[in-house]
Amino acid sequence: MGDNRRSASRPSEIELSNLPEVAALATELTLIFNSLEMSRQHFAIRSNYDKSYVSRFLNGRRVATPDFIDRLLKEVECHRKVPVTAQTRARLHGMRAEALRVYDPDLYELERIRGEAQKSEREVKRLLLHQEALEGLLERRQAEVNEMRMELTQSQSDWIADRIHIEAEMLILQGENQRNRDERADLLDEISRLRQELKDTIRQKEMAEERCAQLEKRAIVVEIEVAEKRERDNIDDIGLPVEFVQARLRDAGDVEMHRELAEFSLSRASADVAKLAIWLEGCDMGDHASQLVTDYCRQHPISASVDLVREVEEVSSADHSSRARTLLLGCVEKSVSRRPIEDLFGFLEGYLTFSSEGAATRVDAFLAGVASRWLRRWSHYPDRSNRFFDIVDFLDAQGQRQASVKLIEEQVGYTGSVTKFGQIIAESNREADIRVFASRWLKRIKSVKHGDLYRLARQMKKMSDFSNPLMFELVLQDIFSVYDPLHIAKIYVYSLDDSRDQTTFTKRLIRVIVQNGLAEEVHGYLLANFGMPFDGGAPRNASEAN
Repeated sequence: MGDNRRSASRPSEIELSNLPEVAALATELTLIFNSLEMSRQHFAIRSNYDKSYVSRFLNGRRVATPDFIDRLLKEVECHRKVPVTAQTRARLHGMRAEALRVYDPDLYELERIRGEAQKSEREVKRLLLHQEALEGLLERRQAEVNEMRMELTQSQSDWIADRIHIEAEMLILQGENQRNRDERADLLDEISRLRQELKDTIRQKEMAEERCAQLEKRAIVVEIEVAEKRERDNIDDIGLPVEFVQARLRDAGDVEMHRELAEFSLSRASADVAKLAIWLEGCDMGDHASQLVTDYCRQHPISASVDLVREVEEVSSADHSSRARTLLLGCVEKSVSRRPIEDLFGFLEGYLTFSSEGAATRVDAFLAGVASRWLRRWSHYPDRSNRFFDIVDFLDAQGQRQASVKLIEEQVGYTGSVTKFGQIIAESNREADIRVFASRWLKRIKSVKHGDLYRLARQMKKMSDFSNPLMFELVLQDIFSVYDPLHIAKIYVYSLDDSRDQTTFTKRLIRVIVQNGLAEEVHGYLLANFGMPFDGGAPRNASEAN
């Protein structure tokens, strides 16, 4: 940006060099540079910097970028054949931060907040992965306990049957029985520990998510303040062609890049933002493209996000940049998910005004994706899950039933679990929506391996307690078209509670087994594999049941 456009509140290059913090940084960098015993022109060519930039950094007329400092230290390491210490590197970057603080406090604060936000996001991702790992391990350990309980029952049965005939065998079985008890006790202890660790991890994740949300809100406030100050100080490059900005960004360091993109997102129209974002993605600078789109959506009304989506689709379609389109539209989805539901409705309605002639499948998928991402942030905003049917009704009212169907289907848990939204749908009186969710959930059940029948039985137990039994009955009937009698027998065993008593799910399962004429086969498998009769002597065919 030219000197004639520089804010009166920010120092000129000559005034900048007189700032003690800037002068101290320039002096330190000059001493280090002189140790290289090369000219500034030589260093500029070697490091791919403009000579004028090198001179400004060393004379203190501009605050050196982090990239320049790291490049200078790398040359020192090559020249001395000795690595630069971490203390020296940290000291230089600290001096650079102090210089930036006195030169441009707004940009310094924005960089600091973004750094903290990125650190919080990384912590959330780490804790989420740890939570998922603990949940998986906990489920496996619980299944092992159930398997161990069945082995214990089998050992006890064998011990009683052979006690009279073979004394030696009896002693062996006693030992196995005790071993099983000890192993089961160890597994129960481990499960208890894992549950506590899972609880602690979830609490840490929630704290990290809350911190991340606070930083996001603070970043928005700072961005608005910076934008207002830039507008008061008449800092504006809106007249520059996008191609000129692209040329300037090619040689920019990270700090300059962030500053340029922040100003661009505040002052430019959606068409320019879309064009520059597509260009950044094509130059393998996807992170900067995402930041540009996210900043633009945060700082402007929801109608601007709609305009940006239209421009991105037009530019990416002309350039055949499907990968860039997917990435940038995902950023818009993420930004919309942070807004209130009124903005969500405004975005969806605005998108429909220009997408009516597009591919119906793509429109349905995008609408459902935006709404689904908004709902998935219910852990940040607990009341959002209660607005689920408001969104479905809105899409239906817009004539987008296929989009609302996709939205319902997307609420099925990735592993086939009955999610919070599944319970909301199941306990509603909306039969059409219940059938849509149940149909998608049944498809998910079919992808579950037979060895994970314990998970299936656990989820069915949850369904059996819902106030509206329609979803449970639909799934229960379909089980018999998916699994053979042996697996039905295993599901029957897993449906019992820890004391082998029947649950609500068990009683309904018995009824359907008899109705389907499978009682005899299930009875045989239970005796052969688990040493227990079907329903403790219940009738084994339909005629006896009557």
